[in-house]
Amino acid sequence: MKQESLAKWLKGVILAVAVCGLILCLYVLPVWGKLIIEQELKVTGGFLSWCILLWLSALPVFGILFLGWRVASEIGRDNSFSESNAVSLKYVSVLSLVSSLIFFGGNILFLVQGINRLGILFLSCLLVFVGLAVSVAAALISHLVYKAARMQEENQLTI
Repeated sequence: MKQESLAKWLKGVILAVAVCGLILCLYVLPVWGKLIIEQELKVTGGFLSWCILLWLSALPVFGILFLGWRVASEIGRDNSFSESNAVSLKYVSVLSLVSSLIFFGGNILFLVQGINRLGILFLSCLLVFVGLAVSVAAALISHLVYKAARMQEENQLTI
């Protein structure tokens, strides 16, 4: 697969994920949340708090999608192993960690306030673990891309 077509596919996937994320955050979360509250009156206290937590946790994810778009653009220019891609992947790692910490901290805070259940906290820990795994993987890939960029630069200087 050529670099340009790979970049187009990556951008298409990033765009699809962004659209799905916007639909999820702006439509599904509020509408389903209201349906849950109507069915189970015990949960009414924390609806807005949960919405705010999920929206705050989603903000870094959209930043990750923006950085992914930049990396895909560099791949399309046949510049896969560059220091700018390494820096972008490093920021992906940081943003993934931030999103996970926001979500975990909010869950703990809600548990203390009594608007979270222990089962939901355990389920949330799985999501936090996935976020941490993405953070570690992005940091590792960033390091490898940086090393490859340095090696490529050295080889270009060698005659």
